[in-house]
Amino acid sequence: MPTVDNDGFESRSRHKPNTLPAIAQKIMDNRFTNKMTTKSNYELTNIIDRQTLFDKEAVLAALTELEKRTGLSDDHSKLKTDIQSKIEIERQEIETIKKKNEGLPELFSKQLIFIVGFLLNPIFGTIFFAMNLWDLKLRREIILTVLIMLTYLIIQLTVIQNFESTFSIVTLSNLIGCAILTELLWSVFIGRKKEFVVKKIF
Repeated sequence: MPTVDNDGFESRSRHKPNTLPAIAQKIMDNRFTNKMTTKSNYELTNIIDRQTLFDKEAVLAALTELEKRTGLSDDHSKLKTDIQSKIEIERQEIETIKKKNEGLPELFSKQLIFIVGFLLNPIFGTIFFAMNLWDLKLRREIILTVLIMLTYLIIQLTVIQNFESTFSIVTLSNLIGCAILTELLWSVFIGRKKEFVVKKIF
Protein backbone atom coordinates (compact mmCIF):
# COMPACT_ATOMS: atom_id res chain seq x y z
CA MET A 1 0.00 0.00 0.00
CA PRO A 2 1.50 3.40 -0.93
CA THR A 3 2.67 5.68 1.91
CA VAL A 4 0.68 8.84 2.42
CA ASP A 5 1.29 11.99 4.47
CA ASN A 6 -0.43 12.60 7.81
CA ASP A 7 -1.38 16.20 7.03
CA GLY A 8 -4.82 17.37 8.15
CA PHE A 9 -7.69 17.55 5.70
CA GLU A 10 -10.51 20.09 5.87
CA SER A 11 -13.77 18.59 4.65
CA ARG A 12 -16.09 20.41 2.28
CA SER A 13 -19.87 20.22 2.01
CA ARG A 14 -20.87 16.66 2.73
CA HIS A 15 -23.91 14.52 3.29
CA LYS A 16 -24.68 13.06 6.65
CA PRO A 17 -23.91 9.37 7.01
CA ASN A 18 -26.71 7.07 5.91
CA THR A 19 -27.61 3.79 7.50
CA LEU A 20 -26.00 1.02 5.49
CA PRO A 21 -28.28 -1.71 4.15
CA ALA A 22 -27.72 -5.23 5.43
CA ILE A 23 -25.75 -6.36 2.38
CA ALA A 24 -23.50 -3.32 2.40
CA GLN A 25 -22.88 -3.71 6.14
CA LYS A 26 -21.89 -7.32 5.55
CA ILE A 27 -19.52 -6.27 2.79
CA MET A 28 -17.89 -3.75 5.11
CA ASP A 29 -16.96 -6.48 7.58
CA ASN A 30 -13.56 -7.00 6.01
CA ARG A 31 -9.91 -6.97 6.97
CA PHE A 32 -9.44 -3.31 6.03
CA THR A 33 -12.02 -1.83 8.40
CA ASN A 34 -9.82 -1.71 11.51
CA LYS A 35 -6.87 -0.32 9.54
CA MET A 36 -8.88 2.64 8.32
CA THR A 37 -9.83 3.76 11.83
CA THR A 38 -6.20 4.65 12.53
CA LYS A 39 -5.77 6.86 9.44
CA SER A 40 -6.26 10.60 9.18
CA ASN A 41 -8.89 12.21 6.99
CA TYR A 42 -6.17 13.13 4.53
CA GLU A 43 -4.96 9.52 4.30
CA LEU A 44 -8.49 8.25 3.80
CA THR A 45 -9.15 10.77 1.04
CA ASN A 46 -5.82 9.91 -0.56
CA ILE A 47 -6.81 6.24 -0.71
CA ILE A 48 -10.20 7.13 -2.18
CA ASP A 49 -8.81 9.48 -4.80
CA ARG A 50 -6.12 6.96 -5.80
CA GLN A 51 -8.53 4.04 -5.81
CA THR A 52 -6.90 2.25 -8.74
CA LEU A 53 -3.86 1.53 -6.53
CA PHE A 54 -5.88 -0.23 -3.82
CA ASP A 55 -8.22 -3.17 -3.41
CA LYS A 56 -11.90 -2.32 -3.76
CA GLU A 57 -12.48 -3.46 -0.18
CA ALA A 58 -9.82 -1.04 1.08
CA VAL A 59 -11.40 1.87 -0.78
CA LEU A 60 -14.84 0.93 0.53
CA ALA A 61 -13.51 0.77 4.08
CA ALA A 62 -11.90 4.20 3.65
CA LEU A 63 -15.17 5.65 2.32
CA THR A 64 -17.17 4.24 5.21
CA GLU A 65 -14.73 5.50 7.82
CA LEU A 66 -14.71 8.96 6.26
CA GLU A 67 -18.50 8.88 6.10
CA LYS A 68 -18.66 8.23 9.84
CA ARG A 69 -16.42 11.19 10.55
CA THR A 70 -17.49 13.92 8.15
CA GLY A 71 -20.03 12.58 5.69
CA LEU A 72 -19.39 12.09 1.97
CA SER A 73 -19.49 14.38 -1.01
CA ASP A 74 -21.81 13.55 -3.92
CA ASP A 75 -18.98 12.02 -5.94
CA HIS A 76 -17.77 9.92 -3.03
CA SER A 77 -21.30 8.74 -2.24
CA LYS A 78 -21.74 7.60 -5.83
CA LEU A 79 -18.32 5.94 -5.76
CA LYS A 80 -19.25 4.06 -2.60
CA THR A 81 -22.46 2.78 -4.15
CA ASP A 82 -20.61 1.66 -7.28
CA ILE A 83 -17.95 -0.19 -5.27
CA GLN A 84 -20.58 -1.88 -3.11
CA SER A 85 -22.37 -3.08 -6.25
CA LYS A 86 -19.15 -4.42 -7.80
CA ILE A 87 -18.16 -6.27 -4.62
CA GLU A 88 -21.63 -7.78 -4.32
CA ILE A 89 -21.57 -8.91 -7.97
CA GLU A 90 -18.16 -10.54 -7.44
CA ARG A 91 -19.43 -12.24 -4.28
CA GLN A 92 -22.45 -13.63 -6.13
CA GLU A 93 -20.22 -14.89 -8.94
CA ILE A 94 -18.01 -16.70 -6.44
CA GLU A 95 -21.06 -18.24 -4.78
CA THR A 96 -22.36 -19.35 -8.17
CA ILE A 97 -19.05 -21.05 -8.98
CA LYS A 98 -19.00 -22.74 -5.57
CA LYS A 99 -22.53 -24.06 -6.03
CA LYS A 100 -21.68 -25.25 -9.53
CA ASN A 101 -18.63 -27.11 -8.23
CA GLU A 102 -20.48 -28.75 -5.33
CA GLY A 103 -20.51 -32.49 -5.78
CA LEU A 104 -17.95 -32.48 -8.59
CA PRO A 105 -14.95 -34.79 -8.14
CA GLU A 106 -11.47 -33.38 -7.63
CA LEU A 107 -9.11 -34.75 -10.27
CA PHE A 108 -5.55 -34.11 -11.38
CA SER A 109 -5.66 -32.36 -14.73
CA LYS A 110 -4.64 -33.88 -18.04
CA GLN A 111 -1.98 -31.19 -18.34
CA LEU A 112 -0.36 -32.19 -15.06
CA ILE A 113 -0.38 -35.87 -15.94
CA PHE A 114 1.11 -35.14 -19.35
CA ILE A 115 3.89 -32.90 -17.98
CA VAL A 116 4.88 -35.34 -15.23
CA GLY A 117 4.88 -38.27 -17.62
CA PHE A 118 6.77 -36.41 -20.32
CA LEU A 119 9.50 -35.02 -18.07
CA LEU A 120 10.00 -38.20 -16.03
CA ASN A 121 8.33 -41.24 -17.53
CA PRO A 122 4.73 -42.11 -18.45
CA ILE A 123 4.63 -44.55 -15.53
CA PHE A 124 4.76 -41.55 -13.15
CA GLY A 125 1.87 -39.95 -14.98
CA THR A 126 0.06 -43.26 -14.58
CA ILE A 127 0.19 -42.81 -10.80
CA PHE A 128 -1.73 -39.54 -10.98
CA PHE A 129 -4.14 -40.98 -13.53
CA ALA A 130 -4.78 -44.00 -11.30
CA MET A 131 -5.48 -41.66 -8.37
CA ASN A 132 -8.14 -39.98 -10.49
CA LEU A 133 -9.72 -43.33 -11.23
CA TRP A 134 -9.63 -44.20 -7.53
CA ASP A 135 -11.49 -41.01 -6.65
CA LEU A 136 -14.08 -41.89 -9.30
CA LYS A 137 -14.37 -45.39 -7.79
CA LEU A 138 -13.26 -46.99 -11.07
CA ARG A 139 -11.33 -49.89 -9.55
CA ARG A 140 -11.44 -52.14 -12.62
CA GLU A 141 -10.19 -49.31 -14.80
CA ILE A 142 -7.21 -48.83 -12.49
CA ILE A 143 -6.12 -52.42 -13.08
CA LEU A 144 -6.54 -52.06 -16.83
CA THR A 145 -4.61 -48.79 -16.86
CA VAL A 146 -1.71 -50.26 -14.88
CA LEU A 147 -1.54 -53.31 -17.14
CA ILE A 148 -1.63 -51.19 -20.32
CA MET A 149 1.02 -48.76 -19.12
CA LEU A 150 3.29 -51.51 -17.72
CA THR A 151 3.07 -53.21 -21.12
CA TYR A 152 3.98 -49.93 -22.78
CA LEU A 153 6.88 -49.45 -20.35
CA ILE A 154 8.27 -52.88 -21.28
CA ILE A 155 7.97 -52.03 -24.97
CA GLN A 156 9.62 -48.66 -24.36
CA LEU A 157 12.56 -50.18 -22.48
CA THR A 158 12.97 -52.87 -25.14
CA VAL A 159 13.12 -50.29 -27.92
CA ILE A 160 15.62 -48.18 -26.00
CA GLN A 161 17.86 -51.19 -25.30
CA ASN A 162 17.76 -52.56 -28.84
CA PHE A 163 18.42 -49.22 -30.45
CA GLU A 164 20.87 -46.53 -29.60
CA SER A 165 19.40 -44.73 -26.60
CA THR A 166 19.22 -41.19 -27.90
CA PHE A 167 17.45 -38.22 -26.41
CA SER A 168 15.04 -38.10 -29.34
CA ILE A 169 13.95 -41.73 -28.90
CA VAL A 170 13.34 -41.30 -25.17
CA THR A 171 11.47 -38.05 -25.76
CA LEU A 172 9.31 -39.54 -28.50
CA SER A 173 8.50 -42.65 -26.46
CA ASN A 174 7.53 -40.51 -23.45
CA LEU A 175 5.36 -38.37 -25.70
CA ILE A 176 3.52 -41.40 -27.05
CA GLY A 177 3.03 -42.83 -23.57
CA CYS A 178 1.59 -39.55 -22.27
CA ALA A 179 -0.74 -39.34 -25.25
CA ILE A 180 -2.03 -42.82 -24.46
CA LEU A 181 -2.77 -41.72 -20.90
CA THR A 182 -4.26 -38.29 -21.43
CA GLU A 183 -6.05 -38.83 -24.72
CA LEU A 184 -6.93 -42.50 -25.19
CA LEU A 185 -7.37 -43.80 -21.63
CA TRP A 186 -8.82 -40.54 -20.31
CA SER A 187 -11.45 -40.54 -23.05
CA VAL A 188 -12.35 -44.18 -22.54
CA PHE A 189 -12.32 -44.38 -18.73
CA ILE A 190 -13.17 -40.82 -17.62
CA GLY A 191 -14.71 -39.16 -20.66
CA ARG A 192 -13.76 -36.02 -22.52
CA LYS A 193 -16.73 -34.04 -21.22
CA LYS A 194 -16.44 -35.11 -17.60
CA GLU A 195 -16.77 -32.07 -15.33
CA PHE A 196 -14.42 -31.87 -12.35
CA VAL A 197 -12.55 -29.54 -10.06
CA VAL A 198 -8.80 -29.44 -10.61
CA LYS A 199 -6.95 -31.00 -7.70
CA LYS A 200 -3.69 -29.41 -6.58
CA ILE A 201 -0.62 -31.47 -5.75
CA PHE A 202 0.09 -29.46 -2.61
